[in-house]
Amino acid sequence: MSRVHAPLITVTLTAFLGGCYGPENEFNKFNFRCQQASEGICVEDPEPVGPMGDCTPPDATNPDDVARLQGIFFLAISSGIPSADLFPTMQQTEISDPTPQPDGSIRITIRSRPVAACEPSMNIEDFGDPSDHLIQPDGTLMVDPGEVTIPAAGNPIIPSPIRSRVVLTSRICLEQEDFRCGTTVGELFEPVMAELNGTFAQVRVEVHGQVPEPIFLDCGMTEAEPLELFPVCAP
Repeated sequence: MSRVHAPLITVTLTAFLGGCYGPENEFNKFNFRCQQASEGICVEDPEPVGPMGDCTPPDATNPDDVARLQGIFFLAISSGIPSADLFPTMQQTEISDPTPQPDGSIRITIRSRPVAACEPSMNIEDFGDPSDHLIQPDGTLMVDPGEVTIPAAGNPIIPSPIRSRVVLTSRICLEQEDFRCGTTVGELFEPVMAELNGTFAQVRVEVHGQVPEPIFLDCGMTEAEPLELFPVCAP
């Protein structure tokens, strides 16, 4: 797998973050440290987006297919911002009440809560309000949770809250019922202003507080950096 070299990272991150005060400066200092530690190689090229191999969407007329949609998942979202995309924000997520619709789609209810960047087995907020979303007959699922604020403890880069709006798009496949993945598009409002164009992956777990090992970031199963390498977790 190829990687992007530091000069490109520096130019891109500067274009994204612009300015040199407060959180922006912290991001820039993090980028510099990353370059020094890795001899100028920091960011992996993204993997292909979409399910790997065959994809059979759930059949709304099949009760077994519908029942298999619900469960508890560990969700990791990669921002796509150079030098930061291997340090995801993470959530505990519940999918419940799958209900077939007349047009062949399936309505599901989702609720999530953020977890601590350095201790992802620990949630840092209660679950947010549940929201309903539709899995289309071809398996496509688009989730727009609206504007979301993650407390500082959930920020893997700097100890500052994250305020953003990110739309997650995926395709639900019965062959991968315990692993779901896709793309993210949105805007970061705090701690800096940036466009987000990243990926996500979620893994089914038995109970909340269980953390998959490794933590995946996309459909290519790119692994997140070890937690001890997260900038906010470094001693």
